Amino acid sequence: MITHDMVHERTIHRLLKRQVQRYGNRTFFHYKQQAFGYGDLDRESDRVAAGLQSLGWGRVTRFPS
Repeated sequence: MITHDMVHERTIHRLLKRQVQRYGNRTFFHYKQQAFGYGDLDRESDRVAAGLQSLGWGRVTRFPS
């Protein structure tokens, strides 16, 4: 059985934060001859999340069964 805490810990946000702690800004991927690190991706994802929140988007509080 999957609990709410397990789901919370398995979010992309949490996974990315753990990878940043582990790897810092080590290269995560390349795009058009530019390298992007874990830290870069973390900062950009936080920026996108803040933008969505400012538009009224919120957290999903219930998952479909």
